[in-house]
Amino acid sequence: MFRHIKKLLALSVALIMSAGLLSGCGADPDVTPAPTPSPTASPESPDGQATALTVGDIQITADEYNIFYLNIYNQFIQEYGYDDADPSDMGDDFYRMIEEETDKTVQGTVSMAAEARKNGMDLSEESRQMLEQTLASLDEKAEELDLSTDDYLSTLFSQGVTRAVYGKSMADALLAEQWIGEKAESFTYSQSEYDAYYDGHRDRLDTVSIRYFPIRAEDYLEDQDQDDEYDDAALTAAGQEARSIAYAFLDKVDSQAAFADAVIEFAPEDSAEHYRENPDATLFSNLSLSDLPENLYAWLADSERREGDKTVVESDGFFPIMYFVSRQRADYQPVTMRHILFLFKDEEDTETATPTDEQKEAAGTLAQDAWDRWKAGDATEESFAELANEVSEDEGSNYTGGLYEDIPLGQMVAPFEEWCFDASRETGDTGLVETMYGFHVMYYVSKADQPAWVDLAHEQMIYDSIDAYIDEIREAYPLVKDEYGMSQTILRRL
Repeated sequence: MFRHIKKLLALSVALIMSAGLLSGCGADPDVTPAPTPSPTASPESPDGQATALTVGDIQITADEYNIFYLNIYNQFIQEYGYDDADPSDMGDDFYRMIEEETDKTVQGTVSMAAEARKNGMDLSEESRQMLEQTLASLDEKAEELDLSTDDYLSTLFSQGVTRAVYGKSMADALLAEQWIGEKAESFTYSQSEYDAYYDGHRDRLDTVSIRYFPIRAEDYLEDQDQDDEYDDAALTAAGQEARSIAYAFLDKVDSQAAFADAVIEFAPEDSAEHYRENPDATLFSNLSLSDLPENLYAWLADSERREGDKTVVESDGFFPIMYFVSRQRADYQPVTMRHILFLFKDEEDTETATPTDEQKEAAGTLAQDAWDRWKAGDATEESFAELANEVSEDEGSNYTGGLYEDIPLGQMVAPFEEWCFDASRETGDTGLVETMYGFHVMYYVSKADQPAWVDLAHEQMIYDSIDAYIDEIREAYPLVKDEYGMSQTILRRL
């Protein structure tokens, strides 16, 4: 699954990193600069117009290659935490990896843009505006530094990278992205194809329900001054204690009820009461196998797994306990809804997980008043969204009209989820729901046309189809490097 994602992302790396450059990448002293050539390693005036490589019969100059290369270089530096590293200390393997990623990105972007043009596609209005805005932002940045745009770009990339050269590369990236999007939408599949795909990919499409509780070594470190660092002996001792506790927990588990009891026994004091009041807080339902980290996936996807199986997943200082409940196909239909949340708050007007009856009543009154206010007005989805933006205390949705789209089963707390997935629910239904967080004014929008497993199968089949298409196009547009031209790129001059 990750191979096709890498390929798709590779096509838009240049575009993504172009946006990053506008925020000052390459000129910001807090960001690791792109590598610059040693003055003794290459000519002072490299031939940037030399052809570094060809993609099919399309020539890519050294200057154009530099744009791709340095964008990808900076992406790796920032994404993987090399900010304090000296590029010269990273070794040949690092630069070889950057070169390989650059080659794939150049080949993918250029070939897809060429296919788009061959099929009569031009930049959309949205893409044109993005290109114009990007170039205008570059102009503004250059002006701030009292440079021409060409000179500014030469400081970010290499001498010879002008506004026109940069604009061409970005236009190719935008057009390639458009073409891949249109191609993805062109793939359609029948129900029998979905069924066949499911039969062959259950380990990617099924969901599981589990009990899960983590034991962390950090919870067993002895208190010391906050500014002190723990020594290796203390960390090792805490890890051993956490591991011992995890297996003591596991020994007590022979049912879901026993798991819930063990959580209360072994949880840190400051959270034990939470688990006592919410015994299903450790129950995670309908988790997509394809979304799980590898260390959990390997155990949960085992075809021999049965209800009641249990394990400790050991890692460095972290020992989660898992209890297997069930495995199933995601036959439910995801729902879309809006809500307005009024949190339980204490006397200091701060969110609380242990509200008094009076604090619950206060939140409930606010929710009822908001619901009544909506019903007294237009009572439409639009007016509900406006009210949610005005009064909801859910920071994750009080700027989108309280909207949650395509909610999967098992994601929300039980009372919230039970209301959403009620079989009798119809568009426009409203109501009040109390959860551990507060009171929610609910508005039901719709449910998906297809079961969740079909949507997931469709998405993965699209990825596979695009994967195959990209391989096909790469073969039609072979990449051939020119020794002299590559010697003029910044890569060969490091």
